[in-house]
Amino acid sequence: MGLAVLAVLAVFAYRFIDGRRPKKRERRELTELMQACDGDQDLAERLIYAEMEHQEGLSYAEAARRARARLARDRR
Repeated sequence: MGLAVLAVLAVFAYRFIDGRRPKKRERRELTELMQACDGDQDLAERLIYAEMEHQEGLSYAEAARRARARLARDRR
Protein backbone atom coordinates (compact mmCIF):
# COMPACT_ATOMS: atom_id res chain seq x y z
CA MET A 1 0.00 0.00 0.00
CA GLY A 2 2.79 2.39 0.90
CA LEU A 3 4.54 1.73 -2.40
CA ALA A 4 1.37 2.55 -4.33
CA VAL A 5 0.96 5.86 -2.49
CA LEU A 6 4.60 6.68 -3.15
CA ALA A 7 4.15 5.94 -6.87
CA VAL A 8 1.08 8.18 -7.07
CA LEU A 9 2.94 11.01 -5.32
CA ALA A 10 5.87 10.59 -7.71
CA VAL A 11 3.53 10.87 -10.70
CA PHE A 12 1.92 14.04 -9.33
CA ALA A 13 5.33 15.55 -8.56
CA TYR A 14 6.55 14.82 -12.09
CA ARG A 15 3.43 16.34 -13.65
CA PHE A 16 3.81 19.45 -11.47
CA ILE A 17 7.46 19.91 -12.43
CA ASP A 18 6.82 19.08 -16.09
CA GLY A 19 3.94 21.56 -16.22
CA ARG A 20 6.21 24.40 -15.19
CA ARG A 21 8.66 23.89 -18.07
CA PRO A 22 7.82 25.25 -21.49
CA LYS A 23 6.99 22.46 -23.86
CA LYS A 24 9.33 21.50 -26.69
CA ARG A 25 6.98 22.85 -29.33
CA GLU A 26 6.72 26.19 -27.56
CA ARG A 27 10.49 26.43 -27.22
CA ARG A 28 10.94 25.52 -30.88
CA GLU A 29 8.47 28.20 -32.00
CA LEU A 30 10.20 30.80 -29.83
CA THR A 31 13.64 29.80 -31.11
CA GLU A 32 12.50 30.04 -34.73
CA LEU A 33 10.94 33.45 -34.11
CA MET A 34 14.12 34.69 -32.42
CA GLN A 35 16.13 33.53 -35.43
CA ALA A 36 13.73 35.32 -37.77
CA CYS A 37 14.11 38.46 -35.63
CA ASP A 38 17.92 38.19 -35.85
CA GLY A 39 18.15 37.72 -32.08
CA ASP A 40 16.15 40.84 -31.18
CA GLN A 41 14.21 39.66 -28.14
CA ASP A 42 12.24 42.90 -27.78
CA LEU A 43 10.97 42.63 -31.34
CA ALA A 44 10.02 38.98 -30.83
CA GLU A 45 8.06 39.79 -27.67
CA ARG A 46 6.28 42.73 -29.32
CA LEU A 47 5.28 40.55 -32.26
CA ILE A 48 3.99 37.80 -29.97
CA TYR A 49 1.93 40.16 -27.85
CA ALA A 50 0.57 41.90 -30.94
CA GLU A 51 -0.67 38.53 -32.20
CA MET A 52 -2.17 37.74 -28.79
CA GLU A 53 -4.00 41.08 -28.79
CA HIS A 54 -5.18 40.52 -32.35
CA GLN A 55 -6.81 37.22 -31.43
CA GLU A 56 -7.52 36.50 -27.80
CA GLY A 57 -7.11 33.00 -26.46
CA LEU A 58 -4.00 32.13 -28.46
CA SER A 59 -1.32 30.11 -26.76
CA TYR A 60 2.14 31.60 -26.56
CA ALA A 61 3.50 29.03 -29.02
CA GLU A 62 0.72 29.65 -31.55
CA ALA A 63 1.22 33.41 -31.24
CA ALA A 64 4.96 32.94 -31.87
CA ARG A 65 4.22 30.82 -34.95
CA ARG A 66 1.82 33.41 -36.33
CA ALA A 67 4.22 36.24 -35.54
CA ARG A 68 7.00 34.47 -37.46
CA ALA A 69 4.67 33.94 -40.43
CA ARG A 70 3.56 37.59 -40.37
CA LEU A 71 7.18 38.78 -40.13
CA ALA A 72 8.17 36.63 -43.12
CA ARG A 73 5.17 37.90 -45.10
CA ASP A 74 5.98 41.55 -44.26
CA ARG A 75 9.64 41.16 -45.24
CA ARG A 76 8.77 39.99 -48.77
